[in-house]
Parts: sequence; C-alpha cells; structure tokens
Amino acid sequence: MMSAYPTEKDSRSNHDDRTLDVRDDSVLDEWIEVSVHIEAELSLVQLCLDGEQKMLYSEDIRAIVEASKDSDGTALWCEKYSKLLIPSIRPGSGNRFFSLQRMLDDDGGARDCN
Repeated sequence: MMSAYPTEKDSRSNHDDRTLDVRDDSVLDEWIEVSVHIEAELSLVQLCLDGEQKMLYSEDIRAIVEASKDSDGTALWCEKYSKLLIPSIRPGSGNRFFSLQRMLDDDGGARDCN
C-alpha cells in the first residue's frame, strides 16, 4: 500500500526500496497568508503574496465582502482545497471559510499585484 507520507528506512534491512517519497505535485494542507482585494461587482477576489496575484471567482461574494469588513485585509489561502480563510479581528466573530474558483483563462502562472 502506497502512502503520501515519507517513511523512515527500515534499519533492519539492506533494501533501499523501503522508503517512499512525498509526491512533488501534491500540495499538502499548506495555508499561506495573502492580501485580499475584492471586486464585488465582478464577483472576483484577488489574492496577493509577495507581489504575485491570483484572480479567483466566488458565487458567495457578498459573504466574502462582509467577512472582509471584520479583517485587516489579509487572509489565509489553501491552494489544495481552493479555500480562503478570513479571520476576524473582532472578538467573538469567528473565522470564515470560502471556496473560490480559478478563472477559466487563468493558467495558474504568477502575475504582478501592481
């Protein structure tokens, strides 16, 4: 049975085939901090990280706009699940998760946020 997780080599054996590599094409549950800009009229969300942008679409843009009012303009993004987490800076408001969709003409390449 294959595992997506690395395993240590069995020290009791001389066989090198007892180790498994993490697949390079797999993005694990990595959450990165991004700046968020919302174009509500177009239902678009622009995420920026280190000067590179990602344009995404949301059918729930009104909820994203409302959640962003309680944030500091940043959010957490998980590429694997296409999820945006907008943490609230207001006590008791909680954190909100949103599913975003990549634009059809977006090839996933980096673009400048400027």
